[in-house]
Amino acid sequence: MKWQNTEQYEWLQALSAYGLAWEFLRRNRAYRSAAANLGVTWPPDGSPPDETWSAGDQMSEAREWGLLLFETPDRDAREANIFWMPEFCPSVLPVVASQNVGHVSGRFLNLSRLRCRNVLIPGEDIQHLLCADQGRFLQLSVTGECLTRPVQVLANVLPMTPYSETRWRGFRRLNDLVCTETLRTKFYPSDLGARRLSRVLQALDGYLAGASQREVAVALFGVERVEADWRDPRNHLCDQVRRAIRAVSS
Repeated sequence: MKWQNTEQYEWLQALSAYGLAWEFLRRNRAYRSAAANLGVTWPPDGSPPDETWSAGDQMSEAREWGLLLFETPDRDAREANIFWMPEFCPSVLPVVASQNVGHVSGRFLNLSRLRCRNVLIPGEDIQHLLCADQGRFLQLSVTGECLTRPVQVLANVLPMTPYSETRWRGFRRLNDLVCTETLRTKFYPSDLGARRLSRVLQALDGYLAGASQREVAVALFGVERVEADWRDPRNHLCDQVRRAIRAVSS
């Protein structure tokens, strides 16, 4: 992606806060270095890197970044398999998987039938499931039955917590996924600050590429405006670019 081309950043405006968070994290030099040193990445299909790979090998290091596992920073939010730590991310929905739910009837979650990418981290006590499609994410923390076979999933959204609204939103997304076997865009609104943050990311990419502040301003605002306002203190165009770069490079 050429940082000078604003049109190539337009897709970022449809991302949620967590998709945008990944876009900033994957540009972080310290994160890129840590991921490179570890040398573990997920294949595009979401399967483990190899037969000897163990999630526990990298969980402790990834935790420092708010992640369950490292993901390669070379994948943008449309392709990345991003597992956030449930303790740090209230949008991770805790659910119970069961083969026998008594009087509760409904559809089964069948991973093999989903029309979106799905990645499963198995575990003895907790399984972590990520469903993703073009920057839309639904992450589940699952107890109970193994998800390698069709199961019914029950989400506990009744307790009143600071994250009740987030939990209800996750429950609606899960219910729609089970019913439609996909992640429909209507349940994944973009972050309110996505337009502004997409420009900050473009400024950051220019900075990382070694561009001057004026060159970044030209890409963001156009040559005519920069020539007219670059030195005008009333418009503070130079300050806007400087603040954007400082916010992500300090």
